Amino acid sequence: MAEHKGKRELDVQKAIMPMAAVALIIVLMMMMTATQLLTHEETPVEVPRANTMERKTEDNMTIALVGTMDNPEDRKLYLNDSLMPLPSVERRIQQKMSEDPFYLVVIRADKSAPSQWVMDLLTMVKGAGAQRIALSTKRVKTEEEATSG
Repeated sequence: MAEHKGKRELDVQKAIMPMAAVALIIVLMMMMTATQLLTHEETPVEVPRANTMERKTEDNMTIALVGTMDNPEDRKLYLNDSLMPLPSVERRIQQKMSEDPFYLVVIRADKSAPSQWVMDLLTMVKGAGAQRIALSTKRVKTEEEATSG
């Protein structure tokens, strides 16, 4: 009887191991794709290059500013990759800041956008109650990184 019980436990272990392996693979895949899914970077913005630190992944509002000085009418604002007029963006920020004043607001301004537009956007975001504001840039490759990669 004891031998029969031991064999049944061994069969259960054989059945559970493949399921555990599949679960581990699924968890690893979710961890690898989570950072890509949690960022709002679908809007094509050519951000300027700067010496920066790597960004921590956290929940945030991303405002993308696209446009050039040559054609000011083409100035567009995207909030989390959704095209919106400035008053709607401001209302959304005010609403979110009333819930959590330390919620992170990330500004991704196209490098060809006039600096005055960026300053106006920063003023609006600060006036809407944002306590934490970050400007998005691309990391400048050092000589060592450029030659190795």
